[in-house]
Amino acid sequence: MKKYLPDAPLMLWEIVQYSFKLYSATLRAVILLSFTAAMLCAIPLLGIASLDKQNYTLAPQILPWIASIPFFLLALGLQITIVQKIFCVAIESNIGTFAAFKISVRKMPTLFFIAVQYSVIVLAGTMLLIIPGVILCISLLFSFILCIMY
Repeated sequence: MKKYLPDAPLMLWEIVQYSFKLYSATLRAVILLSFTAAMLCAIPLLGIASLDKQNYTLAPQILPWIASIPFFLLALGLQITIVQKIFCVAIESNIGTFAAFKISVRKMPTLFFIAVQYSVIVLAGTMLLIIPGVILCISLLFSFILCIMY
């Protein structure tokens, strides 16, 4: 049996035990990446929030959002890198941060396509009724993790 992944289905307390093991094993490897990704998302939003609200023309409102796209893309790449590093720790594989970032950059177009499909499917399910939207949301949630893992 691997150290961080079980061989068979578990009881709830065993799932919590394995998740805490994985958390403690990956904390040091991803804490700086997590902080950097959070700051890359927060800095442009703080700049946009501090704009003068009296000027309601379209150009001054849309330019900061366009300027923040590189920050969001880099933050997305770092978030994918975090999941990739956690997955590598879980399967007991040693991978560097730069190698994980290169893998995440390669997977970004696929993840973007999955995100668009996910949004359209969940929106359509929610428009039909609330319950199908929730069911589709939960069932398709793991498509992102599966894309990162394989």
